[in-house]
Amino acid sequence: MVGIALAIGAPAAHGATFDVPYPPVPAGVSLKVTSTDEVRMRFGPKAVKTWRAVAGKRAQMACVTLAPVHDDVTTLSYSAIDGRVPKTGRVVNFGFEARADLCTIATRGHPSFDGCLRLLANDTWCVRVVAPLTDAGRAYLDAFARTAELSAAYTALEAMADFKRDLDATVVALPNADAAPPSGQIGIFAQGPTTVIATALADGRRRFVRLDANVYSTNDIRLPGNLEKLTFVSIRGRF
Repeated sequence: MVGIALAIGAPAAHGATFDVPYPPVPAGVSLKVTSTDEVRMRFGPKAVKTWRAVAGKRAQMACVTLAPVHDDVTTLSYSAIDGRVPKTGRVVNFGFEARADLCTIATRGHPSFDGCLRLLANDTWCVRVVAPLTDAGRAYLDAFARTAELSAAYTALEAMADFKRDLDATVVALPNADAAPPSGQIGIFAQGPTTVIATALADGRRRFVRLDANVYSTNDIRLPGNLEKLTFVSIRGRF
């Protein structure tokens, strides 16, 4: 079973104040389950730069299995080991058996300072590489990217930022409060006391944050109150 790393990437940075914290899913990274049910991550020619960022470093390798409950509520189990990424070979053997939906490599960091994504809340490991192994993993990464977009946009809104200038994402105007933008873009609707920020999942479902005279509502149960609390993996919709 082979899963190719999903290419969800942020637009080129241009000094934006509010960068959308997309999960690091670079091209050229793939996962394979071996004949002994071990997970192996391979860094191809297109992922040389990513490999250099983790090669030889102390890291946490984790694989996550998702179990949808209903709607957007998902429970998970994960296996993780601490070790050191090989300096050569561009292959990482995770060292345990796992029928997972996605796997990550994380290194030590300071999420509050360098803006990296935690694997779990209160974690000091920063996710540097992630790749899906199944369709469920790909869908999870897509949903995470949309949550990250909404979180960044809402943070910018709270700071009264100029969205198109300060948000590192493509922003489009929505014709009405219930409209959805094209996938990969952030839609904004503002009229009177109503402001709506919306994104769309790959399957067409809409995610939004809405303010009606400062009354907040959203249909994204994983959405944290601010970017600093955004973590890569949520448990039962909580960060």
